[in-house]
Amino acid sequence: MAFEVTTSINLMFDFEFKYPVLEQVERIHRAGFDYLDFNFSDWSDSEKSPFAQENWREWVQSVRDYSDAHGIRFTQAHGPLYNVFGEDTPLKRQLDRLSVQSIEAAAIMGIPWIVYHAGTEPGEFDAAHIASLKEKNLRWFAPIVEACEKYNVGLAIENMASAFGKHHGTKSCYCSNTDDLIELVDAFGSDKVGICWDTGHANVEHTNQVEDLRKIGKRLKAIHIQDNNGVMDQHLPPYLGNLDWPLLMHTFREIGYEGPFTFEAHTEVRKMPSPCQDDAMRLLKSLGDYLVSLK
Repeated sequence: MAFEVTTSINLMFDFEFKYPVLEQVERIHRAGFDYLDFNFSDWSDSEKSPFAQENWREWVQSVRDYSDAHGIRFTQAHGPLYNVFGEDTPLKRQLDRLSVQSIEAAAIMGIPWIVYHAGTEPGEFDAAHIASLKEKNLRWFAPIVEACEKYNVGLAIENMASAFGKHHGTKSCYCSNTDDLIELVDAFGSDKVGICWDTGHANVEHTNQVEDLRKIGKRLKAIHIQDNNGVMDQHLPPYLGNLDWPLLMHTFREIGYEGPFTFEAHTEVRKMPSPCQDDAMRLLKSLGDYLVSLK
């Protein structure tokens, strides 16, 4: 089957909220993308965000109405990104609230799967610590899964990399090991919970992506397409890092993945001068069209 070439709208996100979301969507669509990923994380960690206001449903509905009117479909989303087991602060309470709110927002926009990261805490990352992290994540995700069941939206938990532990002050990062990720997802016992595979995260982890994707199999509900040098999470377009893209494309087809082909490759676009960003996005779309043509 032909994958839907999709990109996150974080390509055009501005952290000062100078550019309204519909301007971002319009520009990305004009560059050739009919399928988009909505990154709720971008719109969750500021009190100024329209997603954090009481009339947030009207804002979300305006995005749905615009996309419907212009032949755009949101195929995927990303929930808020933060340390879910971190210190209790007003910002963390907002992010906790918006994590659940994102499920209803995805439903309004017709988005079938939304991606989240599992939480991580300091420890030895031995069997006992991994078991503890699994149980804590099952409890933390419980209201999100409840919302998924209510609104008929799927939750896809993303693979991580051990090196990301430094962001949490830990020696590793939960769900860097694919077996741990599979065990967590299976423990929910819900067809509303699956896996998102980030090719860049896996490259930093130096995992065997072919073997791990075969293990995941039908649990795979979403993918994040990005490249890097195997050391840093660079969010580069394909072929600017060291990944074997024909092999990955063959593996996605081999395991029967049927979801969107979603770029999370914003770095090079954001670095470009504004007049050149449209060309950078068109190149990204061209790369996507080429990759999904591979068998």
